Formats: sequence, C-alpha cells, structure tokens
Amino acid sequence: MARTRRYDPGRRERIVDAALAVVGRAGIDGLSHRTVAAEADVPLGSTTYHFASLDELLVAALREANEGFGRLLREHPALTDPDTGLATALARLLGSGWAANARAWSWSTSSTSPPCAAPPCARSPPSGTSPWSPPWPTAPTP
Repeated sequence: MARTRRYDPGRRERIVDAALAVVGRAGIDGLSHRTVAAEADVPLGSTTYHFASLDELLVAALREANEGFGRLLREHPALTDPDTGLATALARLLGSGWAANARAWSWSTSSTSPPCAAPPCARSPPSGTSPWSPPWPTAPTP
C-alpha cells in the first residue's frame, strides 16, 4: 500500500523560523537538527531533507533574519517621516519587535564565527555584480 505524502508547502519556512527561535533562545551552541525539528513541530527527517547540514540551516536562518530586518527598515513609517529624527526613529524601531531576532542578527554581523559557520558568500552573486553590492537599486553614476 502506497503512503500518501503530506502536502506542507510552508514546512521549510517553519524550519527556518524555528532555527531563528532556537538561536535566539539557546545561542548557536543550542542549534541542532533535533532542537529545530522539535521547535518547528516537524519530523526530524524534514530538517535534514531541506538542509543537509547545520551550516545550510544556519545560513538560511541568518539570511531570513537579515531580509526581515531589511523589510522592517523599508516599511517602517517612522523612517519615512521627515519630522522624526533618524536616530529617534531607529531607536524606537530597534526597541520594538525586531529584538526577537537580535541575537542571531548580531552574530551574523560580528567578526567571530561559530563552530558551524558556512562561508559568508555561500550564494554566488548575480553575474557582473560584486558580492558586496547593496540589495537595493542604486542611482546611476553620471
């Protein structure tokens, strides 16, 4: 008898979110496929199916944290209000919901590497660009 496969399109994203939660709570040393699977409420095999190594999982989680922070910066209304000082707006922003991923994000910007750190440029940049190119459009130079 054939087993039916459970359709769960959001499983990979839940695993990444769970990895961020584990790192935020227990640090890099607390990250394992088993702890992430328990946090995401998925079978252990799902974490290894989507991420062959902890390096891959950590890179995906940190990338998500950075992208989420970038979205927050782009979409926060206080940062577009000309009457609010930039320092004040950033202080308010950093004091709000972003703190949940601060531990993971701060590690990703530090100069130290955890034991399972992947190379910083694990994903190749688009052809003709530098890996240090900003992710936003830049104005053409005259």
